[in-house]
Amino acid sequence: MDRIDVNRADAAELAGIPGITEALADAIVAARAAAPLTGVRDLAALPGITVDQLVTLAEHVHFADPRAATTALPPGRSLVQGRVVDLTNGRAVEGATVVVYVATTPSPTSGDFTPLVGVTTERAGYFQFLRPTTGFTAANAAVTVNGVHRVPIRLADPDPATGTGLLPERLVLVVEPAKDPLYSSGCGCEDLTFSARGEVLEEFSYFTVVRTTDPEITPLVLAESPSVTLDEVAGLSPILEHELLKGVKGIGQLWSAGRPPGADAGAGDAAVLKKMSVSRSALEHVLTTRGRIDGESVEPILHVDAAQKIKGLLKPTKKPAPGRVDLTADTAIDWDASPTLYQATTLAFGHVLHLSHEWSSDGYSLGDLLYSLPLAPGQKKQVVMVDWERRESAANVQSQDYQESLDNALSRDRDVNEIAKGSVSERSRGGSESNVWG
Repeated sequence: MDRIDVNRADAAELAGIPGITEALADAIVAARAAAPLTGVRDLAALPGITVDQLVTLAEHVHFADPRAATTALPPGRSLVQGRVVDLTNGRAVEGATVVVYVATTPSPTSGDFTPLVGVTTERAGYFQFLRPTTGFTAANAAVTVNGVHRVPIRLADPDPATGTGLLPERLVLVVEPAKDPLYSSGCGCEDLTFSARGEVLEEFSYFTVVRTTDPEITPLVLAESPSVTLDEVAGLSPILEHELLKGVKGIGQLWSAGRPPGADAGAGDAAVLKKMSVSRSALEHVLTTRGRIDGESVEPILHVDAAQKIKGLLKPTKKPAPGRVDLTADTAIDWDASPTLYQATTLAFGHVLHLSHEWSSDGYSLGDLLYSLPLAPGQKKQVVMVDWERRESAANVQSQDYQESLDNALSRDRDVNEIAKGSVSERSRGGSESNVWG
């Protein structure tokens, strides 16, 4: 039994194997297009293949590289193995006709070329033919892909003495797309260099600052607002003066006995008002709490002011850092009511960098590019894309209901009453009488 080459047989040949479906044959052809199948393991990876089909294929096919020779070659001969690639769509071409032309005259013209061999490309664009042993001065190939394309062939092993060379054993024929006459002549665009590289399209320029040194800094503590004397409050209104003078009576004696710095022991109530200094926050607290300042407010003001001073004594004092230091538990950021601000005392040095980006052409092509947006580093641009879509739908619903019902009821009642009565009477009478006379 002759085995079928799984890398060369078409789908019809594969489907002719018993148990092999057309879908599996198409899957084998599609799989070997990506890479030649090398063994049963590659067949087992095909989707949907069963164990029976795998066993059948192993009995009826063999594996050979389509790019390798499948027949015995004469001694000293080799094959020209080639492939056709179409740049129009970037893929290999199957079923294309390749005719190789050769010339044997020096500096040949178009009339000096004669056809040597003609082949048809197989799947993935591969072809092969027996390599001639004679040398040629020039060679080219005519490939039929959307027309006839002439592709030059570079000869191998050139002989300087005779100026001839052999056809290469590996040959790749690249078919380039034909130029549209609309863009090649008669349009006034002959001077446009669509394939030129290095042309600057756009240029983006911007500046940035890089600091190389840090300035020296000095801490600045925002102190609490200064205190105010009760005399300043009394001077705002005669009523406040009268009430505050009334409120300091008796407190003035304690104030004089304590003799704070600058206070006279026999100072009067007016002198006590001038010497009695309280914090603005204490005055604001009492005003907010009581809603007014009168003679009875003096003592609460003094109590609040004293409490604030005691809290200040009990609060741990932290000296601000004299300059730049690392953040630690001892040098934390000051978030309290009196934050520490730092101001620069020296100049910082750095560089102003001028960055320039040039976008140059890397070649043009008439393809399907819809929009190109070059962006420089750090640049941001909003792009709006409008897409239009139209959908139509139709629906036809038909419904038919049929219902049939049959009810039958049969009822029969029968009552049988039988009354049997029997009466039996029996009477028996007997007697004996004897008369004897003598």
